[in-house]
Amino acid sequence: MRRAPHSVETYRVSLKKIHELDGALELMYFSWRGMTLAADEYLGTLGLSRAHHRIPYVIARRPGISVGSLVEVIGVSSRR
Repeated sequence: MRRAPHSVETYRVSLKKIHELDGALELMYFSWRGMTLAADEYLGTLGLSRAHHRIPYVIARRPGISVGSLVEVIGVSSRR
């Protein structure tokens, strides 16, 4: 798996603390980013994005969902 150009600690130190739970939020954010990096890179080789990854997830849980509802649930737009 490819690593970010700078360490997570570099980013964490540069962020202004505005709430006592910021440390937990930062750990969740950077963990999520690290966990999804490989998946995002693989999807990119297929010409796909994370929105494409969410489509089968939603469809599997809501069979028969309309395209309009699917777009609303995954939060995408056809505008560029």
